[in-house]
Amino acid sequence: MPVYNEAAFIAESLSSLQKQTYPNLRIVVFDNASTDGTETIAKEIAQSESRLDVVSRPKNVGAAKTAFCCIGKVYNKHK
Repeated sequence: MPVYNEAAFIAESLSSLQKQTYPNLRIVVFDNASTDGTETIAKEIAQSESRLDVVSRPKNVGAAKTAFCCIGKVYNKHK
């Protein structure tokens, strides 16, 4: 899930994903150098959710590159 400055919505979005019943669900948040606390909120939620990982980018690389990184990281983990 690529995100950038989504502090107002990240908790609600992750709550919705956490309600999914698929047994092998893995949620990966890719924070693209947010400046509004998105990363902090996601990491706080991840502390109590074993299916959630947060990956933080130190520099904003744009939406497309972040999305490709998401796909690559998740795909390679499950090969």
